[in-house]
Amino acid sequence: MVVFIAVISGSGAHAQSAPPLVDPAWLIGQLQDPQLVVFDLRRKAAYDSGHLIGAINVDLTKVAFRQRTSDGEPQLLDTEEFAARLGAFGVRAQDKIVLMSAGESWLDVAGATELFWLLKRVGHTQVAILNGGFRRLAETAGVRLDSQSNVRLKTVYTPGTPLVRGYQSADLIDLPPSVLRVDARLRAQFLGINKVAGVARYGTIPGAKNLPGNWVTYDAAGQLRTADDLRRVLDLAGIPQHGQMVVFGNTAAAGSLVWFALRVILGNREVRLFDRGFGEWAADPARPVVLHLGSTETQRP
Repeated sequence: MVVFIAVISGSGAHAQSAPPLVDPAWLIGQLQDPQLVVFDLRRKAAYDSGHLIGAINVDLTKVAFRQRTSDGEPQLLDTEEFAARLGAFGVRAQDKIVLMSAGESWLDVAGATELFWLLKRVGHTQVAILNGGFRRLAETAGVRLDSQSNVRLKTVYTPGTPLVRGYQSADLIDLPPSVLRVDARLRAQFLGINKVAGVARYGTIPGAKNLPGNWVTYDAAGQLRTADDLRRVLDLAGIPQHGQMVVFGNTAAAGSLVWFALRVILGNREVRLFDRGFGEWAADPARPVVLHLGSTETQRP
């Protein structure tokens, strides 16, 4: 059974603003807010087996918020197309969107942080991530789950003013040495021991430091670390809390997880995301890569 949800107009002058990272108690307290929109980012089968009342399914394995080039590489949608896809989900510019991942692994969280970054790019101000995702929500006492699918009536989404600073895609070419390159890939990939399929070469970008995405969640699972714990992780990685940085991963999602931790949780307003991934850099043989093997460091053209 599908339940259609009417989109109710209203100024929302007395509504509580959404902080960028929320817990289940906050979300439960907002369920009567007509401006609340919960995106359940799990696969449809998981959603159908039980979900938060009113949540709509945005299965990130099926719903594309990017487009593919002729050679299969993902690229950003233009603002109008992105807005059309939000409108198809019944979202308005004034709505509070809460992104709820499965919460099982750090990769689940990365899907949410990428969508957070994409929404901020088009100027959507009220976006939050449910820390711990559905798993943490389902463990919360008193939560009622539903098995009926929810669909909001379509709207015309009007993009806001783009939040340019910190939310536009960075580039890794010709960056001054003062800008720290932060490699968000797994440690073995940073060292040049392993690589993922589709990436042409082993290693990393010269001068990069490694902060693996699975370090910023507890036990590489679905809950982001607190600010204090993240500071201790940064100390171990030899990465400062502040200063100009560009984060990259194999994909935009993996990079966005570390970007979110640095910018949103730790408050570094000078960190940006290279959303096209290390694979683009490694595909160009003219760009150097570095292998860190034991105590040696080898640069390959």
